Amino acid sequence: MPRIRNDKPHLEKRRGKWAIVWWEDGKRRRLSTGTDDEKNARQALVDFENTLEKQPLKMSLSTAFERYVASRSGKISDLKRLQEAIVPLSQAMGYLRVDQVDQSAWDTYAANRLKKADDQKPRMFQFRRGH
Repeated sequence: MPRIRNDKPHLEKRRGKWAIVWWEDGKRRRLSTGTDDEKNARQALVDFENTLEKQPLKMSLSTAFERYVASRSGKISDLKRLQEAIVPLSQAMGYLRVDQVDQSAWDTYAANRLKKADDQKPRMFQFRRGH
């Protein structure tokens, strides 16, 4: 059974030094902290995570939604409703980076969403020709 991949940046020891390891665009990335001291490595990890937070435009819309939901946990009464509201957005535009979302992307999403809603309406009557 394959191991579950830890997508969040974390520390791993490599050749006697601590390294920050994370996944980006489906590829594993590694950055040496240059230290063998775990305390200093943890500080480097926090600094690294803070720089990621300051670059939100490089993250996908799905990741931004996930972070938003996580930030609202314990602060709102109906977290499940928020998660359900995000599903259609993630399915339609989740692959886009935050900086790629413009008015045309929203217009396309809205048009397709309304089209899908019309297709899913139950038909009350079916008319037949002839008889």
